[in-house]
Amino acid sequence: MEVFVMSREQKLELYKNRSKRIMEGIREGLKRKKRYQIFFGILFVLWAAAGAQWIAGKFLFSPKEMTEVFAETNSKLSESTLEIIADYGEEFLTIEDQKELIRYLAAGIGLNIEEDISVIEEENRQVIFYEKQANQAQTTLKCVTLGQNDTNKTARTHYLLVRICIYKDTGLYLSSYQQKVRKLLDNLGAKERNCTVQFAGNFAGKLTVSQLNEIADRLLAGLDAKVICENRTEELYTVYGYARGQQQSITVDGKKINIQIAAAYEENEDRTKIYLATPMISGDW
Repeated sequence: MEVFVMSREQKLELYKNRSKRIMEGIREGLKRKKRYQIFFGILFVLWAAAGAQWIAGKFLFSPKEMTEVFAETNSKLSESTLEIIADYGEEFLTIEDQKELIRYLAAGIGLNIEEDISVIEEENRQVIFYEKQANQAQTTLKCVTLGQNDTNKTARTHYLLVRICIYKDTGLYLSSYQQKVRKLLDNLGAKERNCTVQFAGNFAGKLTVSQLNEIADRLLAGLDAKVICENRTEELYTVYGYARGQQQSITVDGKKINIQIAAAYEENEDRTKIYLATPMISGDW
């Protein structure tokens, strides 16, 4: 049998070819790895961007930003209102206990109680409240008991209400008050049931429906809100929408609503009042 013996040159050529194939394999592997790295890198960036958008929408949207959007309408901001209602539970509370709750809330928001706290007692309802009217603000603090508030019965529920209306809120103080009130309620162990943030501004004269539409559409765009239902007429102008940035919402006919825009003409003042609220306007308009 003949034995084949490679020469030195043939061996070198074989090693070169083998090394070339190995290097090509390594380069191809690196290319694949790089493609995977790029793919997963892009995927990570997309996930991070989506996560950041979700966090920003859920946690970072604040009344201050609503004020900025409202200011873009160029209306004269006349008042901003915060109203928070919280469930304080069912334990028995004396009138003095409830007055002490009012004093605690007042001290927490920097309000001096200068007169006695009022009491209204009815058959199945008791209201302990304090109201203060100042040049720049109106504040209402209440402890409302529904049901019989006595030691022998447990069919009762206590609610705490804080309502602050600031006139010409150019310093955007409403946002800081909202944070303070929520912290006070947390310290008391009260569970927030409803929070309304509302802004109102004035335009001279009576605006047309076309002008109101322009203002409403600008507000909706600024809040990135979609229209849920609307009635855009001269007699009744209101738009209900939903914006992901708002934490609280209500459900009507299976649809979530957390933005309301409304307008009303005040003939005595010859001005049109524009409202923006979340989730809905509190009180008459």
